[in-house]
Amino acid sequence: MSKVIVIGLAAALLGAASASDAAITVSSTPFASFDAAAQHVIIDFDAPLASGFTITGGLQRTANDSLGAQPAIAPNVKGTSRYWSINPGNPGTLQSTTGGYRQVSFLWGSMDKYNTLTLLGAGGSVLGSWTGAQVYQPSNGDQFGSGTNRRVMFTSSANLIHGIRLNSTQPAFEIDDVAFAQPVPEPATWAMMILGFGAIGGSLRSRRRMSALA
Repeated sequence: MSKVIVIGLAAALLGAASASDAAITVSSTPFASFDAAAQHVIIDFDAPLASGFTITGGLQRTANDSLGAQPAIAPNVKGTSRYWSINPGNPGTLQSTTGGYRQVSFLWGSMDKYNTLTLLGAGGSVLGSWTGAQVYQPSNGDQFGSGTNRRVMFTSSANLIHGIRLNSTQPAFEIDDVAFAQPVPEPATWAMMILGFGAIGGSLRSRRRMSALA
C-alpha cells in the first residue's frame, strides 16, 4: 500500500471520528434473550457486584409487591432471581469505575411510560435519556406481556457508556441481567494504527533500497 493511500485512508477515518456525535441507537427484543458470549460484564443482582462497578440507590429484591415485580422472562412466566427496582425518591445508578463500553443492555420489566433511563459517559456526563414510552408503545406496565418485558439494547457510535441511571416518578422501574459489551477501538485509534503501519512499511522499503545500493 502506498503512503498516499495510507495517509488518505487515515485522514478519512480521522474525519469520521471528528464528525461523529453521541449517536446512540436503541433496539429491543421480547424477554431476556441475549448472547452472553458477546458480553464483557453481566450483572444479575444475584452474585456479588462485578469488579470495577459501583451501585447506589434502588432496591435489590425478589418480592412482587407495590415496590416492584420481577420481570417476565417468557410469556406469562416471571423470573425468580433478584432484580433491581427503582421507586419515586430513590433513583439508582450503576457505574463502571474502570472504563467505558460501546453497548449496554438489560431486561426491562413491566415497562412504564414514567420510567426514565439515562446513559452516563465519562465523569458522569449525560449521553442521553429515554422514557419507557420512547422505547416501546404502549408502555402500560403489563407485568407479563412481550411488549413491556424486553431486553433493551443501547449502542453508542461515539462516546463510551460508563453507566446507567434509573428514575421513576411512580412505582416502579424494574430491570435485571445488565450486560456491557466490550469496547472496540475508536476510529481515530484505527487511523493512528494505519499510519503507524504505513510508516513501518515505508521504513522497511527504504532500508531495502539502501541495502541494494550499497
